[in-house]
Amino acid sequence: MKTAIPGLLAVVLLGTMAAASAEPLRLDAAAKVRFGGHYSSSDFFILFDDTGDGLLQLDEVTFFSGIFDSSGMGPFTRIDRIPQIANISTGDGSCVFDARSPWCFSDPQSLQVHVSSFTYAITSPDSAPALSLSRSSVGGGCNYPGSLTGKVLLRNPAPPGGRVVTLSDTLVSATMPVSVTVPAGWISANFAITTKYVTAPESGTITANIGGTLRTRNLSVHQVGVYSVVFEGNKAATVVGTKTVATSAILECEPGSALTVDLASSNAAVANPVAASVVVPQGCCEDRARFDVATSKVLSNTTVSISATATSNGIKQSKTLTVTPASFVSPAYLRFGTVPVGATSSPRAATLTNKGNMSFTIGTIGITGTNPLSFEMTETCPTILAAGASCSINVRFKPTAATSRIAKLSIPTSARSVPLIVWLSGTGT
Repeated sequence: MKTAIPGLLAVVLLGTMAAASAEPLRLDAAAKVRFGGHYSSSDFFILFDDTGDGLLQLDEVTFFSGIFDSSGMGPFTRIDRIPQIANISTGDGSCVFDARSPWCFSDPQSLQVHVSSFTYAITSPDSAPALSLSRSSVGGGCNYPGSLTGKVLLRNPAPPGGRVVTLSDTLVSATMPVSVTVPAGWISANFAITTKYVTAPESGTITANIGGTLRTRNLSVHQVGVYSVVFEGNKAATVVGTKTVATSAILECEPGSALTVDLASSNAAVANPVAASVVVPQGCCEDRARFDVATSKVLSNTTVSISATATSNGIKQSKTLTVTPASFVSPAYLRFGTVPVGATSSPRAATLTNKGNMSFTIGTIGITGTNPLSFEMTETCPTILAAGASCSINVRFKPTAATSRIAKLSIPTSARSVPLIVWLSGTGT
């Protein structure tokens, strides 16, 4: 039984398929698809009706055109080395994958195409033309390049001379061109939308008239808010308890007037902004609120959410900070390799460091675990380790049997709820 899709219009097709007369079907392809070790982004796939009778029937599709990019970088561009479809399923929904060509239809009712681990659904003809916005909500006056872009998508490539698409909007705070031209041979074109500062939120619509078909998208313009929270110079977002970390609340853009940002913590006892709020003045290049977050001593890794809220519109953003204990030991493993039975290896050292701003006490350091008698230790660490100070623990391996031996160096401190551990290993021969 054939599964047909009616309503396909005659168009001028691309490349070697110009003899066909039916409109191609588009398949959504939002995800990146991997080919030959490279990832390529595509707007859609194109399938052609071989008979050109205006009805695309599954058993008629014997040629797969490949992937064409209409991202706005240029006219249609063929990505080479794309295989043809190996098998087309019929009414039972069966799908056989060819090892050299993993393309097939698996559901003729909804016409979904499965490509490796991705699934793409055919866009029905009445879903195009289309209008899209890069954002549905934007801060007024945030007009950095690419901040707000509209895109029109035609059903077919534009004719010679291009196609003019009329644009309109209902927002006082938004400005955009009255039209955009899709170049000949292309199916899409972008246009920029700029906004101005607002004292109250405004909502409206953006409309494109594409060949008599109206496409509308909602757009809201609000007062400038917080875009993100960052811990400056701290990509890992970690800090040793008792230390202070420099933080910024990045705004959507420079505010049109002085902007107050309220600061908060999910666990003020562990990490808390030094100030309850900070004011970003109006002026050149001020697009962030800078503040410090102070931390307290912790006995284990503790996560805290630091938040910043713009008082003008309530837009809130948060970032998680991990606060760690002050005592650290390095390395985490001491491996001695092979040592003759009865001999003693040269010493290997583990370094205990106080990375905090307060001193801590050191308990009794010892060797425990499965084979503690195969290792011996010497250390000269003080009872109290000052902030920023370090001390060394030396360990030697002295195997008593021709077999593998493991143990652990245990270092208790008042900076942690459990001792620091260094794993020890060696093999007697």
